[in-house]
Amino acid sequence: MFGSKSLRATGADALPAPLGVPSAAERAGQAQASVAAEGTLPLRPIAARAALIWLVSRVVFVALTLGFALVRLPRPLNAAAVLHVWQQWDGNWYVVIAQYGYPATAQGPAFFPLYPMLIKGLATVFGGGHYLLAALILSNACALALFVGFGLLAALELGPAASEGARISRAVWALLALLAYPLALYLAAPYSEALFLALAVFAFFCARRGLWAWAIACAFLAGLTRPTAVILALPLLWEYGRQHGWWERIARWRGEGWRGDGWHGVWRALPRVRELAAGALVAVAAPLGIACYSAYLQLQYGDPLRFAHAEAYWSHINAPIWQTLALMAGSVLHPPTQTIFRFLIVLDFGALLFVAGMVARAAKRLPVAYTLYVVGLLLVVFSTPVPSRPEVMPSAARYMLEAFPIFFVLGRWGERHRRVGFAVMAAAFVVQAAFVAIFLSGKWVE
Repeated sequence: MFGSKSLRATGADALPAPLGVPSAAERAGQAQASVAAEGTLPLRPIAARAALIWLVSRVVFVALTLGFALVRLPRPLNAAAVLHVWQQWDGNWYVVIAQYGYPATAQGPAFFPLYPMLIKGLATVFGGGHYLLAALILSNACALALFVGFGLLAALELGPAASEGARISRAVWALLALLAYPLALYLAAPYSEALFLALAVFAFFCARRGLWAWAIACAFLAGLTRPTAVILALPLLWEYGRQHGWWERIARWRGEGWRGDGWHGVWRALPRVRELAAGALVAVAAPLGIACYSAYLQLQYGDPLRFAHAEAYWSHINAPIWQTLALMAGSVLHPPTQTIFRFLIVLDFGALLFVAGMVARAAKRLPVAYTLYVVGLLLVVFSTPVPSRPEVMPSAARYMLEAFPIFFVLGRWGERHRRVGFAVMAAAFVVQAAFVAIFLSGKWVE
């Protein structure tokens, strides 16, 4: 029902398709040929390089942590104290929720359950303790899965006609672009970013290969991880409809209208019932994960939207985009006096404008599903400002880490302009190292 190979011709399907639409048998052959062509994807070389990049980056993070501990922590040092420097901000919330469950405070339910549940499960393996260690291991294991999946997806988008070497090069440069993003430190911190991004990337990877059961599972789990998973619904539905010829059928029907077979032709041009049912499941997978958490909140607190109401603790509001843009303009024209807030305004606004500009410029080259995903992310972030804070859009730069299709474009640019690409990435890594030091010291860095 969900995979390409499940399409079979029936007696009705053997009839000539109306409006030039291929029959189910033809669509099955095309889908299987596409999957066969993509089967040449160099899985092992890409996975090996992604694992190597991950390993080197984790060694660097360990070195930065030890360096910070040697400079800032009192002697004698111990492992618990060194690890504790990573338990900052949202990471502290996740560790506490994993250890004690959701607190009675109003803001706790803002943190979705899958990540703390996995922390608790991993901590149980360690004998029921070491929750912070479990959180760090989990985040970095998810980062490894993310790197592998992201590399494979980058290679997949290069196309089946590309050589193995070209695909591997594309994957490596895209991975380096993702890793060089200054806020990529949150893929190592006890935050849910690595888990959510890994699920989103594999949802797209499975969807692009027609493995819809796996895509649905990943989208559902993403919905249990972060509320922003709702932005997966439209892109995955679009991709499902594209692979099953929905949009082509609709376009042809609009162009030819009543000519041909009349009502019979219109009916046969519409998606079949099984396709519609499967498409509906694709669309609701991520919202269904959110709905399951809402059901838990209803049973526990009597408020299914408590996760949304909890955002009031951080003064988030729902606002139209033009109101947010007006607030941003006010912050720029009348900047706060504190240096930290001026810096955050530059960081957050710069990240938002950069991603918006990149997706606008690359929209013609990116598959529609990716454009829908990034636009959805931007809409969610722009519609939830914090007017009471000087920077208006706190954490916006961190949220832009989730705009992973942008790193395909940046990776391609870096590959074409290698000298400049290496220089830009080196500067970005230096900035990220500074952010790591700020984060470990307990100061706000998104």
